Amino acid sequence: WHWLAPGFPTLENAPSSTTIPVSSLLRQLDADLPAATALTVVVPEQLAGLDGERLHVARAVDWRIVPGRMTEGDAVAADATTRIAVRYTPDSQPAVAYLRAAVAAWNIREPGRYQLDAQPVAKPIGDTQHWLVWLASTLSAQASDWIARGGVALVANHPAPDAAALWRDVGGDVLARKQTVGRGRLLALPGALDPAALPMLLDADFPDRLRVALQGPPAAPTRANADTVRPLQDTFHGTSRAHSADPARPLDPWLALLIAWLFLLERVVATRSRAKAAS
Repeated sequence: WHWLAPGFPTLENAPSSTTIPVSSLLRQLDADLPAATALTVVVPEQLAGLDGERLHVARAVDWRIVPGRMTEGDAVAADATTRIAVRYTPDSQPAVAYLRAAVAAWNIREPGRYQLDAQPVAKPIGDTQHWLVWLASTLSAQASDWIARGGVALVANHPAPDAAALWRDVGGDVLARKQTVGRGRLLALPGALDPAALPMLLDADFPDRLRVALQGPPAAPTRANADTVRPLQDTFHGTSRAHSADPARPLDPWLALLIAWLFLLERVVATRSRAKAAS
């Protein structure tokens, strides 16, 4: 049985809005095919649509690699601009200077990668913004909705006592917490974004800690060289499936005779035991 990776015939011209879930499709194909069916898979040198988990299948796969690459739709380019919205009240405006310094430090390593949009709280948050820093005393309905729809926000003056710890000081006290809100993430500071409430704001590594917190855990890789992701045959499942596919066979005659003889012997012994007990 031969399988050609989806979209492969027109890899270079494939629409960028679609990513083919290669790993999921191959696992499903392996599960659906009869155990005795051989499988040949033709893939390009550069595969997309992976899910970060090594492929394990129940059969040996003839993994044939040919020149080409699959496009990866919906993926953000490595050099894409990250836009950070900052919304502040007049009394919290001094904190914006620390955020500007952090973004400037980020751009030293990746020039032009990060853009800061600092505005008063009345300014709406655009859908093109990636991160939000909210410096008002209360979170507006528009900001809450933006986070719930998948946004990532650092919110000052938001204790969130039941949320998980994000940052701690040297004494173990929690300085910030994190929680999931709808499809988004909220990083909560119990107090203001200033050195009195958050001493680590003056630390040299604060820009890096802030960036890592906003980025969140790295996503599982979805692209790799085809040679490094050759499917591994799971011999246990392959053997189990092969055995389950065998038709049931009748007992050998001698084994059936032995079982009958043992049953008869047990009955004879039981009958004699009852006779002795009666006498």
